[in-house]
Amino acid sequence: MPEFGGAFYSGESSMSLVYPLPLVVEPIEPFIVYREVLTPRTCRRVVKQYEGDLEEGATGDYGQTTIVDQAGLYPDVEPMVYEAVADVLLDANQHYRYSLSGFYEPLRLVAYRTGRYSGMHADFAREDRSKLSISIQLNDDYEGDGLRILNEPLPNLSPGDAVVFPSWWAHEVRPTRRGCRYAIVGWAAGPAFV
Repeated sequence: MPEFGGAFYSGESSMSLVYPLPLVVEPIEPFIVYREVLTPRTCRRVVKQYEGDLEEGATGDYGQTTIVDQAGLYPDVEPMVYEAVADVLLDANQHYRYSLSGFYEPLRLVAYRTGRYSGMHADFAREDRSKLSISIQLNDDYEGDGLRILNEPLPNLSPGDAVVFPSWWAHEVRPTRRGCRYAIVGWAAGPAFV
């Protein structure tokens, strides 16, 4: 059963309306947590299998700073992981109701070693059509605050737990203080919003 969490935008404004519309808008939760998307055994296998493929990286895309190692996971090699991710994203989309097409980029294993982080950013840009982002926790033997969405800390995540959120919402990965935080991340995309 998914867990909804965090604060949300209520839509309140101090502006007066010329003509009010009789709309009822349900608040959108900033994230949904899914428990046990992958087994702990699968989490350990992915880390072990791809750890040697991790490439060091530091980027400054879209005004954010990211210092993280990463490796691509491809559907022909990891069909079970892709199926699990797709199931979660489709379920979450029952709440968000976006038009989704699939993945334009492979899922990624990311590794945040001691001192590494990803600054506040969104996974969405003009040329990008990402609509839902997913992060699957692969381990818990590190120290650090991990992922935060809209400055909201997440509930405790165990290996195999996933978080889904709209790609344009601001989020960050706080610096790892000790050890290495591993996660699988991905972005479901679809037609441009009009």
